[in-house]
Amino acid sequence: MRLSKGTIYAVNGLMTLASMKSAGPVQLKDIASAKNLPANYLAKIFGQLARAKILRSYRGARRGFMLARPVQQITLLNIYEAVEGPMEASDSLLETGKKRGKGDTKFIKRWERAMKVITKELNGITLKDLV
Repeated sequence: MRLSKGTIYAVNGLMTLASMKSAGPVQLKDIASAKNLPANYLAKIFGQLARAKILRSYRGARRGFMLARPVQQITLLNIYEAVEGPMEASDSLLETGKKRGKGDTKFIKRWERAMKVITKELNGITLKDLV
């Protein structure tokens, strides 16, 4: 599991947008400047969040972003997976069908248990908890 700048910017950008409590779309430049985030990078991340249906993107005269669902329905797990991809072990050691020794099996079982705890915790924290 990794926590990239992209995920940190996503959380900060979403917290900023949620705290603005705007009735309409908010322009990306306003969100970026409120937290001093790089607008070009935030645009890429917000595109990922829109594809994950966390944000709605508007073009034209009303261009900008709005939350696609209420803050209490957006979890840190949703945000993490929108930016990083599914929360899963990616190491070749953990691939199914690979011959493992006893030590490997113990490690894998503990790793999987730890990932379940982390997933549960991230799924229990909403954007509302952070704003």
